[in-house]
Amino acid sequence: MMSFANTLASINPPMMLERANQQMTSAIRHLSTGLAVERAADGPSALIAGEKFKGDIDRLYAQGDAEQRSYYVAAYTESVRGVAGDLLLALKSNVHTLANRSGLSDDERDALQANNDSILDAIDRLGRSAALNGDLVFKTNEDGSSELSADHLATIRDEQSGETYTLADLRSGGALAGGNFELADKLIGKAGSDNNMARVELGAQMREIEAMGNVRGIEIENMQDVLSRMIDADYAKEITRYVRGQTLQQGALAAQAIATRQNRAVLELMK
Repeated sequence: MMSFANTLASINPPMMLERANQQMTSAIRHLSTGLAVERAADGPSALIAGEKFKGDIDRLYAQGDAEQRSYYVAAYTESVRGVAGDLLLALKSNVHTLANRSGLSDDERDALQANNDSILDAIDRLGRSAALNGDLVFKTNEDGSSELSADHLATIRDEQSGETYTLADLRSGGALAGGNFELADKLIGKAGSDNNMARVELGAQMREIEAMGNVRGIEIENMQDVLSRMIDADYAKEITRYVRGQTLQQGALAAQAIATRQNRAVLELMK
């Protein structure tokens, strides 16, 4: 029966040591990077599939970022339209007050009309200046006015005269300033209704983006889980490989020491 020393001596120590070092180096690399597959030698098919999964995940994240920007634009636009809605309510209240001619002095009527002018100017400023990251959120018309403006928020047609009016006609000197309060009230009501409908559409757009984001989040999570199982290192397995490599290394060094002693003994006998 061969002794343990003879068994070690029969092993090729350099080859055994090289194998141990390779195993330990591989285990350390996987433990440090956290990846079991980081190059083609670790598994060509897993590497190719992993890169495809990474590309798909990056694409989903890019789509999510684009939709998130759209969400911010919609939310900001809706909030601006909310301010415009409050201004329209104030304008409507002023028109109702102006309709009561007998209860107002000339100075009071002038003050209300001046306030109406200020309200319409504020709506125009909102449309011209509302921007997100430097980009205007409301479309600019060919005449330079915004879609959110006294000229474009709403129009109404007088069935008797056939004339068409906008909120701009409520300014001082306008066709609806100080007269035909019933038509002015209808016009403001239509502007408020159209503005609210635009807010509803923006709200629906935001809810759709949120729903799509939730679905995309689940999809990304599932893909990351598959990718993790595919390329991530199994720490327990890698530690076991490292310990096995250490044991193999110690055995190789012991075998090398025994072989060295035996060689020396043979040389002593040959003297």
